[in-house]
Amino acid sequence: MFKKLFGKKEEESKEKIVEEKEHSNTFVSFALLNEARYDFEKFRADFKKDWNISLDDYEDSDDSEMFVFDHDGMMIAISIMPAQIPNDEAVFHARTNRVWDDAVNVAEAHKAHLLISVLGRDAEMMDVAKMFVKVCSSAINQENTTALDSLGKKDLEIIDSKENAEDVYSLITDISLYVIDYDAILLDGETIGFTEDQKLSLTESPAVALDPTINTIKIGY
Repeated sequence: MFKKLFGKKEEESKEKIVEEKEHSNTFVSFALLNEARYDFEKFRADFKKDWNISLDDYEDSDDSEMFVFDHDGMMIAISIMPAQIPNDEAVFHARTNRVWDDAVNVAEAHKAHLLISVLGRDAEMMDVAKMFVKVCSSAINQENTTALDSLGKKDLEIIDSKENAEDVYSLITDISLYVIDYDAILLDGETIGFTEDQKLSLTESPAVALDPTINTIKIGY
């Protein structure tokens, strides 16, 4: 019975996203959870701290399994799905992650997941992409990007970094937002930095953590 209810809930959510996608720019992602619980209040606080966007006027849904808010012509929804991602999709993609040794084990062990979607009803695709990065940034952590290619940009990777995970995550997020905000193009052989002294190398080569048939920009950090 539980599986039937979960299946119905996820199908309804997906159907709503598909329906919206026919009329708008839509970005969707999943985040793995150890249990079917998520602290929406912490997300609300983190989102305000990270981006200075207050969500105080928005309330959680009655079942406390979804948080929805509108911002600048976009609808953003974060939903708890109380089961593993169907069809072993998480495990399949975890096998391609060459920078996280325990990726497959974590993917196999997850008990639930978040469905994160940004629907750009009356917003330009670039603005929807920026909001998607912000929402995912406040909700999850990762060390590579997988959405820049949809904007005509090459995805970014930081491989074998000696820095701590928080600094790596912060850097790749900042560079992603720079690329989106200024329509920047990162070229092989150039450098990038946020101070006069910081000069991080940029190298274009086949992806390591993503699809190896495509090229990504590696940031030397």
